[in-house]
Amino acid sequence: MSITTETPDDLLRSAMFTEEGRQDPYPILTRLHQHGEAAAVSLGYTAVWGYKAVNGVLRTPGLWKTHPDYELSTPYLRLTPAQVGELKAASGHLPPWLVFSNPPDHTRLRGLLSKAFTPRRMEAMRERVLDQVTTLLDAIDPTQPVDIVAALTAPLPQFLIGEIIGLSPTNADSFVRHSREQSLLKDPRSTFDDKLEKMRDRAAWADEIRVLIGERRREAEDDVITALLSANEAEGTVREPEMVSLIMLLFAAGFDTSNNMMANGIHALLRHPDQMRLLVQDPSLARHVTEEVLRYDTPGFDTFYYAVGDQQIVDCVAPDGAPVVLFLGVANHDPKVYEEPDRFSILRDEPGPLSFGAGGHLCLGINLARLEGEILFSELATRFPHMALAEEHPRRIPDIEFRGFESMQVLLQP
Repeated sequence: MSITTETPDDLLRSAMFTEEGRQDPYPILTRLHQHGEAAAVSLGYTAVWGYKAVNGVLRTPGLWKTHPDYELSTPYLRLTPAQVGELKAASGHLPPWLVFSNPPDHTRLRGLLSKAFTPRRMEAMRERVLDQVTTLLDAIDPTQPVDIVAALTAPLPQFLIGEIIGLSPTNADSFVRHSREQSLLKDPRSTFDDKLEKMRDRAAWADEIRVLIGERRREAEDDVITALLSANEAEGTVREPEMVSLIMLLFAAGFDTSNNMMANGIHALLRHPDQMRLLVQDPSLARHVTEEVLRYDTPGFDTFYYAVGDQQIVDCVAPDGAPVVLFLGVANHDPKVYEEPDRFSILRDEPGPLSFGAGGHLCLGINLARLEGEILFSELATRFPHMALAEEHPRRIPDIEFRGFESMQVLLQP
């Protein structure tokens, strides 16, 4: 598909439905900034991409709502009520994930999970993160090319979020497979049959989680599953089906976002040797690397809401009930906010990226992801200052919604 008129509609279609766009949407979608901050598009939603406009939607929760059926019937594939019902039945009628719920349920359930991700508790995990990074790096032969995704960026968050939830290594491996299947539900190209297959997979995942819940009922551990069971016994605040959905989301968000963020960061550093040299000279800049890669190559490219009443977004109106798609990755490249936004620079002193959302739906795992990135980038710069890409074009995840790599050959070079 070639771009002809450069309208927001043309640019979005090119980025989402061509191979070139899905591999790297930024050269296409950053041109949206020439068209204001938002527009109604023929794809069936109001697209919002300006930093100020996206931030405004995120921080005014009363004007927007999530839709419990959104992960099933999206603006890219409108389904009949009968089809939505078939998909729900295929999953075993599980409640929607937390990101698709609204107050008061969202407030109640988020409050339960937030206790596992306080800054204080995350800082207490610093030694666990460092130990795991060290173990993974020690297992790599630095003289031979290695798939850094399989060897480092995927197993690190898999282990950490698995430990928080209370998973064995076998459980965690299975959870990764299920999580990757569920991520494809948002793919703009997915068909009804694709979604039906994914919801059947969700039902199988739910069965595995129910086994774990049963084990914790018999023998408590210091993990999220036990904490949810304790909260329910003490206050009756969470039903088992809600518990199953919470655990699914917790793993999927804790694994995918961190894995993609760290892989994207390694790729950006190795493609920008001047920035890698800065990090090698001062490994304390690792926290800045994490923030910059979240901005420069946003792992979760967009998010979704629905208008409550007619809502003005800059110079366009989102009608009551209309879907609103917030392009976080494009907002993070807004030239009104960032100087030379398409340049990777770890010394930026500008507003933080919108990659984790904001307001009531701010990602719960933000502190864990930052900790993982800070320690991983610091250790790589300290131990392997001469690391380099061992292939010209690492294989990207073929999905615009989740920016990351399927694999990436790297030579650590001690």
